[in-house]
Amino acid sequence: MITTGDARAQAGYEEVSPEVLAAKFKPLSGDTPVTLTGPRRRVTILLLWASWCKPCREAAEGLNSMTGELRGLGAEVVGLTTESPKDGAAPVDYAAQRRLTFRSGWVERETALALLGERLSLPQILVFNQGGLITSRFIGYKEETQIYLREAVNKAKMLGLRPARATTLADRMMLAQQVSGDTTPFDLAATKLPPGYAGTDLDGLARAFEVRKQKLVKDEFETTAQHQERVRVEESKPLYGSLTRDSLMAVVIPVLASYDADSETMTVKATVSENVENVVFRERGESTYGTKVRMDIPTARRSKPELRALIIFNLIPPYTSEGKLMAAAREVWFFDNTTGQVIEKKVKKAEPAPDPALAEIARLIEAGDDDEALTRLRDVVRTQPMNAGAYLLTGKLYRKRGETASAINQLKAAVFWDSDHTLAEPHVLLAQIYFERGDRAQALAYVQSALQIDPTNREALLLRRQVEAPVK
Repeated sequence: MITTGDARAQAGYEEVSPEVLAAKFKPLSGDTPVTLTGPRRRVTILLLWASWCKPCREAAEGLNSMTGELRGLGAEVVGLTTESPKDGAAPVDYAAQRRLTFRSGWVERETALALLGERLSLPQILVFNQGGLITSRFIGYKEETQIYLREAVNKAKMLGLRPARATTLADRMMLAQQVSGDTTPFDLAATKLPPGYAGTDLDGLARAFEVRKQKLVKDEFETTAQHQERVRVEESKPLYGSLTRDSLMAVVIPVLASYDADSETMTVKATVSENVENVVFRERGESTYGTKVRMDIPTARRSKPELRALIIFNLIPPYTSEGKLMAAAREVWFFDNTTGQVIEKKVKKAEPAPDPALAEIARLIEAGDDDEALTRLRDVVRTQPMNAGAYLLTGKLYRKRGETASAINQLKAAVFWDSDHTLAEPHVLLAQIYFERGDRAQALAYVQSALQIDPTNREALLLRRQVEAPVK
């Protein structure tokens, strides 16, 4: 399997067998065997790759561009290709052509499977601390991976030479707390963060939830009253460090920064998506936030600030799902990772509460009871004539029935009454109708208005390509 990218490292700390750590791998060139541990006890960054895999080649070239910087951080890059020397010299030719400077070798199938773990996909980047413990694992490769890789090296160094013995859940939780994660509630009044702030220790928190879940299982020898009292006492205790499930928490995300010399301004953008690390946010698509930093040209040329963004959130029921935390984003902060200085705070617009009447009507439509749904929608519009959501559902229902003219009228009403400009769907549906009618100009106009509301709307992006395609 080829994986194009999960920029962030997967949670947890993993042991590797002594045989693998001590293994000597045949080099792509030269006679000196490639090993995972060097004589100077550095952090090791292992790339598992193959020359036929495009994301692998991107990862190899990305790591190659960082070897000097990583060496300065106390880390060494090693590459192992999963291809066989019997299959040809493609990896050797590629390494020579791209002038890969890090040590590279061949890895046998059994050892490759052991290193790949549960995800049999390429590329993978494994970060080993000096004691041979895998402290970070990256599945796939993206440009942002380089940002997280620097943090992963610092994390591995902080873990240091601690023996790789994280076999029990309690041990793993202790190791997680020992590594740069915050275990205190986040302070919304803060104006400065600790330099290199890494956010809440989400790995440890997720494991703490699992521990508590196991503790709260009713024992067959306790009464219901006894069990309820035990649950009450346990729930009153902090969950992890001083964190409770009601605490505010934070996760660090990368930013995209670009400098404009004319205005001497750096524009910084960060995107909140549904999945970030091991948190699932209650998001509709993606939300992009931005800020601007004034900086003269000499300063920008000399050293751009190392900027990061924070998503500040609280947990929501059911709190965890399949090992991930369930959360609602509250604010997005931009800060300087070197100094910890907060540059700007962005408060997320509160999501409107779902309309229970419309939710019930949507269920009727899904169940195929269109007549009853239409009757109820007319009642809603009669009592709430400015309800954009009701017009949207009515338009979708008419379109489903093939009554295109009525659908257009209702969808245009939804667009008109959407005063907060939060609904991209009626714009997309109108664009689809006009495109089907052959009216490309109208279709493109509604596609563009949809993308103004939601720049990442997949249906609108796909439709724009279709509308702008040359007519054959």
